[in-house]
Amino acid sequence: MSPSPSRAGETLRVTPAVTDAPDGPSYLCWTLCYDPDCENELDDLAFTHNPLSVANTVDLSSPAPGTYYMRTVMRAVECNGEIVASAVSPTVVYPSDADLVLVRTNQADGEQIDLVADMPAEITAYGVLRFSRDRINDPSLSAYARYNYFVSFPFDVRVGDITGFGTYGRHWLIERYDGLTRAQNGFWADSEPNWRRIDDTDSVLHANQGYLLKLNATRMAASNAAVWTNGSDVATLYFPAVIPLDLATSANETIPALSEAYRCTIDNSVAWGNDDADRRNADSYWRCIGVPGYEGTWTTEDLTFLYEWNPATNALNVVSATDYTFRPMHAYLVQMPDRIIWVNTDAPSPIIRRRMNCSDREYLLTLQHDDSPADRTYIRLSEDPAVTTGFDFGRDLSKEFNDGANIYTLVGSTRVAGNCLPPSDSTLLIPIGLRVAESGDYTLAMPDAAEGITLIDRLTATRTPLGLSSYTVHLDAGIADQRFVLELSASPQTITGFSSSVLDSQPSAARKLMIGGQLFILRDACLYDARGARIK
Repeated sequence: MSPSPSRAGETLRVTPAVTDAPDGPSYLCWTLCYDPDCENELDDLAFTHNPLSVANTVDLSSPAPGTYYMRTVMRAVECNGEIVASAVSPTVVYPSDADLVLVRTNQADGEQIDLVADMPAEITAYGVLRFSRDRINDPSLSAYARYNYFVSFPFDVRVGDITGFGTYGRHWLIERYDGLTRAQNGFWADSEPNWRRIDDTDSVLHANQGYLLKLNATRMAASNAAVWTNGSDVATLYFPAVIPLDLATSANETIPALSEAYRCTIDNSVAWGNDDADRRNADSYWRCIGVPGYEGTWTTEDLTFLYEWNPATNALNVVSATDYTFRPMHAYLVQMPDRIIWVNTDAPSPIIRRRMNCSDREYLLTLQHDDSPADRTYIRLSEDPAVTTGFDFGRDLSKEFNDGANIYTLVGSTRVAGNCLPPSDSTLLIPIGLRVAESGDYTLAMPDAAEGITLIDRLTATRTPLGLSSYTVHLDAGIADQRFVLELSASPQTITGFSSSVLDSQPSAARKLMIGGQLFILRDACLYDARGARIK
């Protein structure tokens, strides 16, 4: 809130005078509440106090709207000779020379904060990561959730320029995903993870690419004064942009395509008699991408499926990228050879986004064990002419196994977490594979399934219509790659002579129609039968 005109040119004195201002690039943010009896009350106004002046005053003659900041601890504010308020608890620590900061706390979304009223053509920008003492030391959370953070920035950052608590390599470090080595060597059951520590402090974290920031569990203990200084409950890292930024850039940002070197050529399956020895589909074109973090809603037209890290389970879950909301300052593992174009949907864009056609059908099949989080696999029937029954890079996604229950489809010998297939005039039979870490009862289900989708258990000769119920079965620990099949019935012929229709209470985007005594679904101007198959 800006001060009233009668206040222009006045100053507020801070008492007592500051004699021990801390060094360094940051200052504490405080909110000051002014007493109603002081002339021209200013509610909830804070202000900048940087650099420190001899008189320890702040000029309010040209205030900018929004939040201001003070560098040092304050006890009270003097207005017209009277002490009228005391400072309250600090909020966020920001770099003192920043025009714009992108702030993320723990695993939350990033937030853009403009620190100046009129943004200059070239701005000084920072990424700010904040870690709370309570979360870092919360024993109810998994260790991975407490100490590992997928991060990205919309600008280049030099590792050696990062400042904040502790020291690099001692209290925290950064790793990149090595998709090139994965393609060259394959990723076997006993392989080391493909994350590589960045040791050269001259290395640059590139804009819109993803990285893994790891905290040292031992040194992040609640009692470590090197991290939690002066009793603070928040530890902060600052990531300055390498060069000043020009905000007047295109609404779209592009991650370049990968080279052919990222295509895996390992196939020892014939010589070894082992399907797993064919690594061509599982280990090609992997990378960790980041999300542009400026204001706006960012999407990408290029990703059919992607992996999202679940910090609660330390597992990578496949998700459908159709209309997916990407989280600013976060990063994602994808298997994608082509360039990736980020689109700011809040700004004008010449890009026409490739969405699922109304003729595309997508199914989510889940595997649940007790109270543990369910694993999932996606099946999409798409009329995109580039989709085949084989493994299509950029559309299909290889299965990344987690420690518990795993479900996937099979494309030949390739285990697939997200599977795009062309529609068929005949009934489709899609093999389903399972890999479970412990014996027990497991439930397979398809949320929102339509009629005409059946799960077949070949061992027990059981057929379960997933549109009506789920299927629970006892499984021994291990792999079951050919026991289950998903049957998708073919589309019927086009029905003519619609005589009447009865509209139920469904939203207009998905209406049920009774035509000739049969149930049909109308969605986005496309007609489907009761099994979810589009009418040709």
